[in-house]
Amino acid sequence: MKTIINILRLSAACAASLLMLASCDTDVESIDINQPSIESQNPELYKQYLGKLKAYKQSAHKIMFAGFDNSNKLPYTQAQHINAVPDSVDYVILSNPEAINEREIKEMNEIREQKGTKSVYVVSFDDIKQQYIDEKADYDAQKAEEAAEFVDFKTYLADSVTSRLSYCNRFGFDGVIMAFKGKETITMTELEKAEYVANSTLFLGIAKDWAERNAGKELMLQGKPQFYLDQTIFEHAKYILTPCQDASSAYGVLSVVQKACAEGVPADRFVPVVETMSMDTSDKVTGWWSGNVPASLGAAQVVAAFYPDYTIAGLAVMNINNDYFNSTFVYPRIRTAISLMNTPVKN
Repeated sequence: MKTIINILRLSAACAASLLMLASCDTDVESIDINQPSIESQNPELYKQYLGKLKAYKQSAHKIMFAGFDNSNKLPYTQAQHINAVPDSVDYVILSNPEAINEREIKEMNEIREQKGTKSVYVVSFDDIKQQYIDEKADYDAQKAEEAAEFVDFKTYLADSVTSRLSYCNRFGFDGVIMAFKGKETITMTELEKAEYVANSTLFLGIAKDWAERNAGKELMLQGKPQFYLDQTIFEHAKYILTPCQDASSAYGVLSVVQKACAEGVPADRFVPVVETMSMDTSDKVTGWWSGNVPASLGAAQVVAAFYPDYTIAGLAVMNINNDYFNSTFVYPRIRTAISLMNTPVKN
């Protein structure tokens, strides 16, 4: 554990040194300007640091997932570069996997090879369902009477999931997060239950088949696993991300995790998901808990604690780009959250 903390401290030291070497970088300069770096100033020290960093990623520690908005393809600030995320982040979740360009692929390869940081993305059932509804509505509004009916949802879902899963190998991602919310079926009508069962079976069935055929990639799940009908999917899932964006306290996060900890659900891989604070300083809801507590820091303390009946394996913080901008230290809350989760045990 002391090694982990030393890595975190060294990461902070390297970042701080980089800031000093950059002579008060304000992130508005051209990205083509060459700034002196730790790597160029002391390559041997940097090599040692990277070796320890990768060893840390392979050690037992609380995992950090960082949701990253990669929609801007012509970055004008370091906050829009994948390779600028904090070194101790374990997984970067890219928001636009379908539009990865050569620069982004290069940066994904760089953080994997140099720092052991993996790149993943989300395939969301709800997003596909909404896209189907929108496209069908447009089609129905424009079609002539003799036109063929819009494709059925089952076919649309299978094609969409298969297409989105193909990004993983095409662009060199390390894995996929399959997001299926999961619902209680007791209150459903027979028709609603039949539809839910069919959708669940198809969506998660494709995910399981993909995992079996892609042993070198990682599969994660996101949703309410207590409502998943086919629990064999958990045999393939490395982590289970549990959405906690609506939580406003530690109790809220623990409530979500405890509900997820049902019979048949592995209790050693839960990862709560929270939001970063908004760039809009007047927004005191997004990324905040009651009592003016940043959700990322409050959740990190929850993750760091011990629970006898289950294990919280790490934390996912979405939209981390918003945390980049700071006059003295970039990504201050993400770095602090990682340190809070991996505090050494005092003897």
